Amino acid sequence: MKVLFRRRNRLSWKFSIGVVLILLCTLAVTLFANSRITRRIYLREQREYVREIGELLEEELRTGAAPEEVIRTIEDREKVLIAYSAQNSDP
Repeated sequence: MKVLFRRRNRLSWKFSIGVVLILLCTLAVTLFANSRITRRIYLREQREYVREIGELLEEELRTGAAPEEVIRTIEDREKVLIAYSAQNSDP
């Protein structure tokens, strides 16, 4: 009876250790993926968004509207902040 109990105890111990190791490995892989892959995806999406806003700004400026008006319109519509500098001849 004691031998059977010891075997079961060792078997349950090994099973528990195996489950814990699998969970730790899964956690490590998930954290690695979040820290490396998610950041790249987010940055790519933000670059694409900024590029689209830039293209929209170019299109609106080609129509001949005043730059301040175009910028204000795009800022209100897209909920962004556009920083710009008026061109002048000062160095």
